[in-house]
Amino acid sequence: GEPGVVNYRVALRPLAPRPDQREPPTGALQRQVWKGLDGTAIVDLTRNERFARDAPDLQEHVPAARGPAQWGDQYGQRLRGWILPPETGTYRFWLHGDDAAQLWLGTDADPQGRTLLAAIDRREPEPVADRAGREQAPSEPIRLSGGEPYYFEILHKEGSGADMVAVDWQLPDASLERPIPGRRLIPFDADLAAWRFAPEAQTDAEAATENNHARKAVVIARDPLRILLVDHKPRWESRYLATLFARDERVELERRFRAVRLPRREYALLPATQAELDRYDVVVFGDLRPDELRAGDQERLARFVEQRGGCLVFLAGPRALPGAYSLGRIADLLPVVLTGPGREGRGRRGRIGIELGPAGESSPITAVLDDPALNQRLFPALPPMTWIAPGVRAKAAAQVLLRSAGPDALPAAVQQRVGGGRVFYLGVEETWRWRARIGGRVHRTFWRQVLRWGLGARLRGATQRLGVAVDRVLVAPGEPVEVRARARLADGRPSPVPPRVVLERLGPVGEKAAPLHPGQDMQPVAGVADLFRRRFTGLGAGRYRLRVSVPHPGFAGMEEVRDLLVRAQRSREMVELAADLASLRRIAAAGDGRAAPVAGIDAVVADLLDGVEPRTVRERSSTALWDTHVVLLLIALVLGVEWLWRKRVGLP
Repeated sequence: GEPGVVNYRVALRPLAPRPDQREPPTGALQRQVWKGLDGTAIVDLTRNERFARDAPDLQEHVPAARGPAQWGDQYGQRLRGWILPPETGTYRFWLHGDDAAQLWLGTDADPQGRTLLAAIDRREPEPVADRAGREQAPSEPIRLSGGEPYYFEILHKEGSGADMVAVDWQLPDASLERPIPGRRLIPFDADLAAWRFAPEAQTDAEAATENNHARKAVVIARDPLRILLVDHKPRWESRYLATLFARDERVELERRFRAVRLPRREYALLPATQAELDRYDVVVFGDLRPDELRAGDQERLARFVEQRGGCLVFLAGPRALPGAYSLGRIADLLPVVLTGPGREGRGRRGRIGIELGPAGESSPITAVLDDPALNQRLFPALPPMTWIAPGVRAKAAAQVLLRSAGPDALPAAVQQRVGGGRVFYLGVEETWRWRARIGGRVHRTFWRQVLRWGLGARLRGATQRLGVAVDRVLVAPGEPVEVRARARLADGRPSPVPPRVVLERLGPVGEKAAPLHPGQDMQPVAGVADLFRRRFTGLGAGRYRLRVSVPHPGFAGMEEVRDLLVRAQRSREMVELAADLASLRRIAAAGDGRAAPVAGIDAVVADLLDGVEPRTVRERSSTALWDTHVVLLLIALVLGVEWLWRKRVGLP
């Protein structure tokens, strides 16, 4: 359930004929063996330094998806290559192994796209001869394309006693192959590219090949986010935010509006206890007056941010926020202070343009577009605001991301770290206006990046005793990365020793390449008794792994692992919001059409009409009189007149 970094690779190949005249280099899998490894778990193999360096004691080929039985003790092995499905359809795999084994299969030929299909982590002492046809670790059914190579890898760790590993599969026609024979397998050291893309098979040469693939990093977090939104009433800003959060399946949103709860005699807006409030990850605090809060609410909010490490978002408004909070714990949390009257109900109104502030040019929150120059031009081009909180300035430790345009600029978006958590302040109440004309992309991206920044201090772990947070898992080369950790003993007391973090550099497929920092003690965070942090700077492009543990007997066996990816932002896809008229004209010309700006649409329509020749179309149709309403009305009218005349003259 912890977040991670996944690399997706998209490859585009020319539509060239398959080189059928060349047989695929099938017949075996590459087998690598590492001797002298203690333990019976796969991690005892994969965390070994020799495995990370790809330095086996033995390397050979095996003629099927099976390793030799009764080979030895205290060793690990890897069988890898590519598997060629004979036809398109649904396949199922069975993994057999002793002591531990894993089966990995790629989504294509790239090893980076591999996924775990099946695993065995218990003792299986039966010999191979007794296991024929026995299902040990079946995979889920998976659909494969016939003739396409897929990366195929078997990991095996043996302790002592009987040892073996093998993989069977069921083909789409329900036939079984036990084990998978060599004619379906290609060894990892074979020249796969020479077979798949033979030069003589390419009929049309490409002018450029550097655009045939692209990589995209995606952050995956499976555990849901809990967000509490409180406000005086469901104003437009709160409603748009609630809709945005509620559409995300990973978010559990709770809305509490005072104007809605009062008629139901529900006066509480914030949870009554600290434990209930700490269950949330983000609290969005709207335009509420101090007298609308209960005793202790402000103090609980402060502890939620400072001690728990939560994210607090302030939505300013003309009623009370921030003008009514010159003193108190909320005033301590706000990243702005009052410099003028700032009374509730007042504020600058009119057409208020927004521009990037001093910290906005480098902040991930305001990086809506990938290109920094275009991103700087984006915000002044967005629809202006009509209200901004007056008489405030940012605190010394805060960072102004957005501000009003003009000489007397007022802060519109400010961020600040407070204790173990983070606070975000929005001085306008109409970011929903950014949806006008260009859709919801800017509004959606801005607020999602606010959440990503705010949740950078979100501590998570396999247990409640050791929690770890990394402020960002996708960073640019040279940018700092901060790791935070909280450690508590079994009785709830803070750890007497600080946690220790190890930074490792990973290889292209996730294996450890080299430890950069063997172990550094984390430093305490000022004002928070049991929170520690460590910052890393100067990281080059690549993949890294952070391991956090506590060198204390009370934390034996506890370790939290976080991955991060350092890469430059190179993509310019959908950066420019303006229409590319030249490209539109080329597309229109290819289809014998026309392209023009909005101002020239009349000329385009006139030009198209000039080439249209009028024609006359004759049609004949028959309609029954009884099928028309007019005839029925006339008949009803005649009958009605006759009835009246008969009554008048005395006829029956």
